[in-house]
Amino acid sequence: MNTKVTGNKYKVHEMKQCDFYNTKSLISGKQNWLKDTKGNKIKWAKIMKVKVSRFKPHILQFKYNFEEEYLELGTEILLTRPRRGRKATASIAAEAESIDLHLKQAYDQQILISKALHVDLLSLCTSNAIPQQYHAFYDSLTSCEGNPSEHSDSELSEHLDDKEYTYPA
Repeated sequence: MNTKVTGNKYKVHEMKQCDFYNTKSLISGKQNWLKDTKGNKIKWAKIMKVKVSRFKPHILQFKYNFEEEYLELGTEILLTRPRRGRKATASIAAEAESIDLHLKQAYDQQILISKALHVDLLSLCTSNAIPQQYHAFYDSLTSCEGNPSEHSDSELSEHLDDKEYTYPA
């Protein structure tokens, strides 16, 4: 439902860059990420809502729209078994222990934005289009010439040391 029609306000949770984690390292290729628990193919681009409960830590619940019931994906690690014969219990336990399940920060340095975007954001601050309480945040953003994705990591880390802010006239 549209908030303008119903009058209900959105809940906004402000987050910092350190609140984001890289979960790619947790995916070892031994989990099922293709089909839900009912055997249906998961359409990742169409998922609208995701939920994980502490009571079901290996179940990822998701919805394709906000009105339907949650669908479930079992994310427990599938330990491999040979096609013939049995695998020793000790080797299955060793395989389970070898998987690293520690979260790592998604970013190890501040994310850069283009110089043009930074100038535009600062001009919105000076024209008071952005409320005063957020000006310090936009002042603290780091920019680089051109598109940040075109720069090498060494260029980006060098640029982080010499911050330069130019306010438009």
